[in-house]
This record gives sequence, C-alpha cells and structure tokens, in this order.
Amino acid sequence: MSKFEINQEELFNQFPLWEVKVDNIPFDRELLEKPELWTDNSWVDGKVMNYKPQRKDYKPGSSSIIDEWFNDFKTNNNILDLIIDNFEKLGNYRFFYREYPVEDKGITFRDFITKRCEVHFRIMRDEPGFKMNRHFDNRAVFGNIFFNLVENENVSTQFFNTFTTGYKQVLDRETNVMYLAPNTKGEGVWFMNTPLMLHTVDNNTDQNRYVVNAVVLFPYLTHINDL
Repeated sequence: MSKFEINQEELFNQFPLWEVKVDNIPFDRELLEKPELWTDNSWVDGKVMNYKPQRKDYKPGSSSIIDEWFNDFKTNNNILDLIIDNFEKLGNYRFFYREYPVEDKGITFRDFITKRCEVHFRIMRDEPGFKMNRHFDNRAVFGNIFFNLVENENVSTQFFNTFTTGYKQVLDRETNVMYLAPNTKGEGVWFMNTPLMLHTVDNNTDQNRYVVNAVVLFPYLTHINDL
C-alpha cells in the first residue's frame, strides 16, 4: 500500500502550501515510457482550457501494475480527511476563512470540505516542450496535489511571489519564482487555491515528466468529467 502524507511543517506562514510524500510506488520510468499507456489530455483544444498537446493522460486499463497501484492508492488514502487533519493540527483556518468567510455562519471547516468537495485523480505525462502560462486555478478548484511518479529531474511546478503580502523573497529576481516543488520520486506539494498561488510548469528538459494530480474541487461548479 502507498501511504500519502502531508508534511505538517509550513513552508511559508503567508502561503497555503505544503510538501507531501508518497511511498511504495512500484514502477519506474521504463514502464511509464510505453506510448500505448497514454492518450491526449481531455483539455487539449477543449472549450475550458487549451492545454498543449504535449500533456497526456494515462489510459486506464493499459497496465495492470499501474491500475492496481492507483486503485489501491485512491482506496486507502482519504485525501479529504488528510487535508482536514492538516488544517486542524496546525490551525491553518486563517487561510480557509480568508477565502471562504463562513466562520460565523455555523459551518465548520470539516463540514465544508466533506459536504462540498470531491477529489478527482489523474496520472499525467508532460512531454518536452509542455508549458503552462502563469495562472491561478479557477474557482471551481479548492486546491491541488501533485506528486512525482519518477525522478523528474530539472522540471517541477513553480510558484511565484505576487507581492500581495509582506513576504518579498524570491529565488530569482528576474522571474520572481518563490518556490520550486520537489522533483524527487514520491514527493510533491499540496496547495490551497487562492489569489496568492500563482504557478506554472515548464518542461524545458529532454525527458517526460510523470506526475499524479489530485484536484480537490466543488463538483457543483463544474462538470467533473470535463477535467
């Protein structure tokens, strides 16, 4: 069984962003490189968002090893409970109530998440040349999890400082990149969708990037099959 964990240590006290870890991923790049495992992402040339054709979706039923692992991962890791635990343990309600001001309306964070949110999982391949513009996620998304299925050397999700808080540090003054998500196998990030979380991914390497994405969303605001 692969266990999913959210690192309880805050990366930044101004930003709802945490590192995550998943163990026991039982396959490697050699398996994932097989072309018959992949199909065009459903958002390529779609009406909602135009992804570049270099982003591919895993095709369920293409590999028994991947299917068994993925089904086991989704069954044995309650993502919503882990997110609730992350907020409850650290008192991170300030991030939540700043975006969803329901504190005085008798709606608890736990009820809000469990009754309003669902998790949509996908395995993705970002081929060389894939690039997304800097963006915030749309308001149908509460948050996102990304973690690496292999070592994705020199490519990861980049987060930018919007300079809308008192935090002024960046890793690069030209790009204003604030943080680079891990690119190590089994590691990644969980972040809540807010106007602070400007991010992108740019695969300017010569290798495919393989990740799992778990989108925490409000299904009544979107058609989940369109994601």
